[in-house]
Amino acid sequence: MADAGVFKSILFLVDGSESHRRAAQTAVDLAVANGATLAAAAVVDTDTLKQLLSSRIFVADEMQEYENELEVSGRRQLRFVSKLAAESGLEVKEVLVKGAIHSAVLAQQKALGSELVILAAFRSTARRDLLAHEKQRILDACPAPVLLVR
Repeated sequence: MADAGVFKSILFLVDGSESHRRAAQTAVDLAVANGATLAAAAVVDTDTLKQLLSSRIFVADEMQEYENELEVSGRRQLRFVSKLAAESGLEVKEVLVKGAIHSAVLAQQKALGSELVILAAFRSTARRDLLAHEKQRILDACPAPVLLVR
């Protein structure tokens, strides 16, 4: 590992967005350069799923099926980050959590003592408004520096 750098612990939010792969590489590179630990967190947004259920957009079976699909997708994205990190000799702590995205990320940042949080940059489009809103809430509330990667 490199000499001790500015950050000892980094948290990366995996989200499958367009800039996710570049952000993952940046997270790995910064962890290696700083001799830091890297945790990658995937969040199954059960908060939104419950809202869709209560609005009767989903029935319970559909909600459960979609939650399972999000969990599978999150695990796949976590494996991608771990594989990318392994190529640089870095081990990643994989974290899969459920809940509101911003709350889950902030809780993980606190629990892990992460000194830097890395997010893939976001654009507020009709398809991504919810994710952009959640990322903005992380930016607003996170006590640690947050790096957005395009």
